[in-house]
Amino acid sequence: MTTAVGLGSLALSDIAPIHDFGIYAPVGVVAGFLVLMALLPGALDQWRGPPRQHKVATAVRRGELSAEWLGARIVRHADAIVVGSVVAMGVGTVGLLSLTTAVDFKSLFAPDSRIYEDYDVVENKLGPLVPLEIVVRFDNDSGMNMLDQLETIGEIEDKVRALDSVGSSLSAATLGPDIPSTKTTRGIARRRILDRQVLRNEEHFESLRMLAETDDARLWRISTRVPALSGVPQQQCLADVKSVVEPVLSHIPGASAVYTGVMPLVARAQEILLRDLIISFTTAFAIVALIMIAALKSWRCGLLAMVPNLFPAIIVFGAMGWLRIPVDVGAMMTASVAFGIAVDDTMHMMTWFRSDLDTGQDVTAAVLGAFHHCGRAMTQTTLICGLGMFVFAVSDFEPTRRFAWLMFLLLSTALVGDLVLLPALLAGSVGRRIFAGRDGTPQRSAVANPSPSAATRQTPSPT
Repeated sequence: MTTAVGLGSLALSDIAPIHDFGIYAPVGVVAGFLVLMALLPGALDQWRGPPRQHKVATAVRRGELSAEWLGARIVRHADAIVVGSVVAMGVGTVGLLSLTTAVDFKSLFAPDSRIYEDYDVVENKLGPLVPLEIVVRFDNDSGMNMLDQLETIGEIEDKVRALDSVGSSLSAATLGPDIPSTKTTRGIARRRILDRQVLRNEEHFESLRMLAETDDARLWRISTRVPALSGVPQQQCLADVKSVVEPVLSHIPGASAVYTGVMPLVARAQEILLRDLIISFTTAFAIVALIMIAALKSWRCGLLAMVPNLFPAIIVFGAMGWLRIPVDVGAMMTASVAFGIAVDDTMHMMTWFRSDLDTGQDVTAAVLGAFHHCGRAMTQTTLICGLGMFVFAVSDFEPTRRFAWLMFLLLSTALVGDLVLLPALLAGSVGRRIFAGRDGTPQRSAVANPSPSAATRQTPSPT
C-alpha cells in the first residue's frame, strides 16, 4: 500500500508523462503483489531444494554478529546520532530553498550525445532553433486601422530583436514597406496609400500564417527563435520578451499579447515541476503517515516512524539545492517513488519493534531485536532496488540517467535513515519518553496479553 501510494501521488502532476506514470505504476505494484501472494508460496513448496542447514546457520550467525555489533553502537550513541541527523536535516532544509527546475534542451541530453552536438553546430553556424511565438491581438474597437496595427507589430519586433536572448524574428512587418511618420503632410498622404495597399495584401499575410482575422479582432503573429544552448533560463528569456512587448501594448485600448511555442511551454513546465514535486510528496507523506498510524495503533509512534522517511528527501534534494543542481522531469519523480519504497523498511522495523515490546522486553532490547530481525533483509532489498534502477544510469537521455542516480542515492540514504536514525530515535531520549512509563518500565502496546507463541517466537532465517 505504501509503495502504491508513493507512486500514485505522481498522478497529481499536470505533466502528462508523470501523470501517466502515477496511474500505471501503482497498478503494476498491486498486480505484482497479488501474483507474489498467489504463486510464490506454492512455488516455494513445490520446488524447494535440498536443505543446507550448516551453510545457512553459518551465514545467519555471521549476520547476527554484524547486526549485534552495529546495533549496539547505534543504541549506545543514540542521542548523538539523533542530534547529528537533525542538524543535517536542518542544513538540507536550507538547501531546499535554493532548489531550481530545468526542462530545457540542455537538461534532456548529455553534452557528448549526437543530438546535442548537432544542435550546437546548427546554432553556431545558422541560428537559434527554439521557437517563441508572440500573437498580438487588436480588438475591432481598438480604434486602429490595419496600417497602424502593422506599425505597432514592427515596433514590437524591433524591440524583441534587440534583446540578447533572441536570435531572430519574422512577422508581417518584416515583409511590409517602411511606414512614414504622421509629422508631415506628405507622410500622412503616404500612409493613406499604404493603408489601402496593406488591406489589399491581407489575404497574402493570412496565407503566410502571419495574420488571422476573427469576428471581433485581428491576430498578428511574430515568430522568434531563441537559443537552446545559451545557458539563459527559459523563464528569464520569456520575462525579457514580455518586458519589451507589454509596455508597447499597455497604451493601446483593446490590445493584448499571448506567448506560445516551445519556449513558453518549457518555461511553464519548469514552474509546474517544482509545484508538482511538493504536492506529490506532501500527499504521499500525509497518506502514508495515516497508514503508519493505523498499522502501529499509535499516532505518536506513527509520526515518529515518518521522520526517517523525510530524511533521504531532505538530505538529497537539499544537497541539490546547495550544489545548484536543477530538478528535471526524472528527478521530480524520484522523491515520491523512493519514499514509497523506503517506507516499507520503516514498517518492517517498527513492526518487529512493537512486537518485541509486546513480549515484555524493554525499549533497548526491542530495538536490538528489531535490528537483528530485519537489518539484513532491509540492506538486501535496498541493494536490489537501487542496483535495479541503476542500470538506467548509462542512458543517453539525461532525465532517465538522473532518475537512476537519484533513486540509488535516495534509497541508500533511506537505508541509513532506517538502520541508523530510526533505531537511534527509538532507543534515545525521544523513544523512551514515548514507549516507557514514568517509572522506566516499557509501555504495553494494544496487544495486552501476547500469546505464548509470540513470546517464544524463534528468529526466522533471512533467506
